[in-house]
Amino acid sequence: MSTKSLTIADLQSQGFIGFYVTCADPMCRYSTPIRFESLGLNPSTPLSAIREMRRLECAACGLEEVSIMPEEREYTAS
Repeated sequence: MSTKSLTIADLQSQGFIGFYVTCADPMCRYSTPIRFESLGLNPSTPLSAIREMRRLECAACGLEEVSIMPEEREYTAS
């Protein structure tokens, strides 16, 4: 049984607008949001392939070992 990697389009359809890039250095742990549209990637791009297609590094310390976590839309009361 194969598992399909989630794509940008899959995540957007679930209400995600981007992802957080978080530094893996325990002394830094800087985190910053990145919107999907700012990457200029095809919506069929798997989330797991973003690191291969775009160079991601910590904006604070420059470490290239980062994690990515989807970012949900902000809640707005109606």
